[in-house]
Amino acid sequence: MTDNELKELKDTLWHSADILRASAHLAANKYGQPILGLIFLRYSDILYKQHKKAIEEEYHREIRLLSS
Repeated sequence: MTDNELKELKDTLWHSADILRASAHLAANKYGQPILGLIFLRYSDILYKQHKKAIEEEYHREIRLLSS
């Protein structure tokens, strides 16, 4: 990730946090939990994409075993 991309990501995350906090009427110290949930979902998505091929191969292998 380049410095420019990192800055853009940081700006986007802060902007998203500000919108979430404003629309949910949360105090600054209370919006960390929803944000952490979003970060976890993003992390999970990245990991899934990295391992998608292996997951699908294992799934198809299990299906073949069950059908025989």
